Amino acid sequence: MKRFSLALKLTLGFAIVLLIFTAVSVFTTLRLEQLKAMDTELRALAERQETALTLKSLVEQMDAVASGYMISGKPELEKRYMESVPELTRLTELVGASAETRDQRNWRARLTMVSQEFVDHFERSAAIVADASTDAAAKQPKIAAAFNASQVHKQVIFELVQSFYDDYSRAEGEARAEYSALIESTRAVAILSTAAAFAVAAALAAVVVRSLTVGVRRLRLGIERVKSGDLSRDIAAGSKDELGALSDDFDASVAAVRGMLARTKGIAEALQAHSARLRDVAGSTKDANASIVRAMEEISAGSAKQAEQTEQGVATITELEERMDGVLTATGVLADASDRAKTSLRDGETTVRELEARSERTGDALRDMSAALTALESRAADIFGMTNAIHDISQQTNILALNASIEAARAGEHGRGFSVIAEEVRLLSLQATEASRRIDDMLSPLQSGMQDAARSLASTADSFADQRRAVSDAGAAFEGIVRILGVFEAETRRIGERVNEAKRKQAELVGSVHVVASVAQQTAAGVEETAAAAALQDEAVGRVAEEATELHELAETLFGEIDKFRV
Repeated sequence: MKRFSLALKLTLGFAIVLLIFTAVSVFTTLRLEQLKAMDTELRALAERQETALTLKSLVEQMDAVASGYMISGKPELEKRYMESVPELTRLTELVGASAETRDQRNWRARLTMVSQEFVDHFERSAAIVADASTDAAAKQPKIAAAFNASQVHKQVIFELVQSFYDDYSRAEGEARAEYSALIESTRAVAILSTAAAFAVAAALAAVVVRSLTVGVRRLRLGIERVKSGDLSRDIAAGSKDELGALSDDFDASVAAVRGMLARTKGIAEALQAHSARLRDVAGSTKDANASIVRAMEEISAGSAKQAEQTEQGVATITELEERMDGVLTATGVLADASDRAKTSLRDGETTVRELEARSERTGDALRDMSAALTALESRAADIFGMTNAIHDISQQTNILALNASIEAARAGEHGRGFSVIAEEVRLLSLQATEASRRIDDMLSPLQSGMQDAARSLASTADSFADQRRAVSDAGAAFEGIVRILGVFEAETRRIGERVNEAKRKQAELVGSVHVVASVAQQTAAGVEETAAAAALQDEAVGRVAEEATELHELAETLFGEIDKFRV
């Protein structure tokens, strides 16, 4: 998972959850269509059973009316019987219209024929009863024969109707078993899909939270180390997501700053060593200049030793000139070192500004991740909407099942099978409601985890704001160091100028000494000029010593600033 970006992980996880819910929705829709079709079929079978029972009841009533008419001969009974004949024909056609197999078609043909014969026998019996030319004794055998034939036809009608009824009952039992199997399979799929959605949501939450917390913790530790001046360790995330790339950029920036500080430290050490040597040279030069002053005093005190003192003065001046050349050379080296230090510090300042720019890009990346989490929360809200829709559909299904149970109760014995179906539908709707509630319970921790991740990102953004301020402070520190080196370079240039001035004064001093050696008459004047030049030289050397001390202090300050960082 480290090879994938955080946005790709979120997208894949949400796509899998959405695919599961889509598949479950399609499967549930198809199963509902199947259940509706089977419900229609069960209704038709119940109506057929009811029609068969109604036909049997009508035949029984017509047989009773026929028996009463044959006994009493009342015309109203005949009229009542004949009024029932169209209903008998209609019910017979309804029962026969449901014939599908070859046996049922045979039963339909026999039922139609026997029903017609049943009515024909009654008409013949009615003709016998209405025949006034035949006495009652003669009518009795004919009426009895007609009654017996009517009973046979009635029994045949009952058997045929019962055959139809038994087939209807068997078909209803098979349909009900298939209906129950569909309900059980739907329940199993709902349970499995709920478990799969929970597993995917839990895995997605674990991956996202772990990626965010590990990456953010590493970045936070790295920033804390930079704030404390520790540049010796890298984050080394090793992941390929956005936070891993951000950590690699941070490590590269810290490595660049670490290299720049190492180079600057080397330059500061060289600068400190050169300033120390310059201070020592200035001190020895000052001591030599004091010797010259004392020699000039001795020359003015005793002209007898003028020649000897002149030679000593020439030797001392020559040595002083050599030391002045050393000072001048050291000053040039310091100036060059200062120039290189300024160049390195400017490079460091540029690197710090690049680190600041990368920190800005880091803030942009965090804002992009925050937007992705916001989008994920929105999609989770959409899933909540889908579960609410499923909940509403299950409630409507429950209401429909209750209405069907009421209708089945009104139908009495004939609606008992339909009542069982309605109860199964109601139980299925309750299970769907419970499944949607479990989905809501599973999505709630995921949404809470995303909110925690959003807060963690906000905390990281605050830490990066602190980092940007720390980087800005580092840039300001580099600017201060550059300014200090500018002052150091200017002071070094002034030291060089003063050394040159001292050399010019020394040249004048040498000329004066030679004049004293060549012209004894002008010894006093030469001594006075030499004393004045020596005083000026002593003052210049004093200034050189002071500048060297200041240069050394500046080098120590620069070294102290660099030592604040641990590389």
